[in-house]
Amino acid sequence: MKLATSMAFAALAAAACSASAQTELTTNGDFETGDGTGWLYLPTGSSDFFVGSDANSGSFGGQLDNFGEASAALIRQTNIGAGVVQPGEEITISFWAKASNGEGGVNFAEFFSESTTNGVTKAEILGGAPLFPPENTWQFYQFTTTAAADVSAGVTLTLTATTGAVVGGFSQLFVDDVSVTVGSAPVCQPDVNGDGVLDNGDISAYVVLFLAGGAAADFNGDGILDNGDIGAFVVAFLQGC
Repeated sequence: MKLATSMAFAALAAAACSASAQTELTTNGDFETGDGTGWLYLPTGSSDFFVGSDANSGSFGGQLDNFGEASAALIRQTNIGAGVVQPGEEITISFWAKASNGEGGVNFAEFFSESTTNGVTKAEILGGAPLFPPENTWQFYQFTTTAAADVSAGVTLTLTATTGAVVGGFSQLFVDDVSVTVGSAPVCQPDVNGDGVLDNGDISAYVVLFLAGGAAADFNGDGILDNGDIGAFVVAFLQGC
């Protein structure tokens, strides 16, 4: 399997192309300022949020630690895209994450449309349920939604480290390359590392996903991780975006 993987990606080594552009709404979604610029942190009595060297790409990533029993520590990109996002417009949210959770610990991604006069006009849990990021491997998450009829105050993305009612429980969430975009341009699926360019970095990122056996590597969506996914990625990569 590893030999087949290496041969498939070796044929792509010289290929590169630009991915379709959309309007990016986040500030410092990749944490490359080296600090929490652009992020609002809502702590518990026993939590911390900081930017460190554990990153999916680049030099920095975000880490949210919560050791408070039965509580949720939050980080947010708040009221972004005010005046840019239009009512009913399609919005794409993506990020990379991994986590370490004790008993009862879970992570959520929540998304809100906001109004200057009516507060929250639409609220949803992305994916409809808690996320369960792997502990030692970065996993890619992507969701598509639409803005509410009143989105005059923009939109808000919230990521949580939520603990259960268990003594000694904890939740640690690592996030990187957070993106919220608007526009009708198609998402570039083979842009695995989410940097807007198809190049060797995407090949390397997919190899890591495939060898780790994560669900994100199921490129053809058939529920089975095999050479068919490699072939689907190769075709998509060569076709470009």
